[in-house]
Amino acid sequence: MLLNHLYTILESEQIEHKHLFEVELNAAHPIFDGHFPDVPVLPGVTMMQMLKELLEFSLKQPLQIQKMGNMKFLQMINPQEVALLRVEIEITEEDGDDLKIKAQIFDKEKVCFKALGQLAILK
Repeated sequence: MLLNHLYTILESEQIEHKHLFEVELNAAHPIFDGHFPDVPVLPGVTMMQMLKELLEFSLKQPLQIQKMGNMKFLQMINPQEVALLRVEIEITEEDGDDLKIKAQIFDKEKVCFKALGQLAILK
């Protein structure tokens, strides 16, 4: 779990099917030592895990990533330059225990990452 280690939730809000978050990155987290030491970058797989954990936090249910697609890494996130991120996760479709989502991670108004995904609610 990356929550409260790599990042902390500062604000959380749900408006209908949209889950909105403001998170603060921990630039001292060891993940940045290897990715990359001179110019640290938030790894893409970590962004996907953050989306899952944030939605779990909001829904108060454990989830499993089934599929992530149409991922676009539009801007590197260097925690030494960007400490605060805005995350938007919209549940676009619910089918039983399956959720389809559309998600974006922002640095201020710039989109850094966006993806479509499917997650399953674990029981």
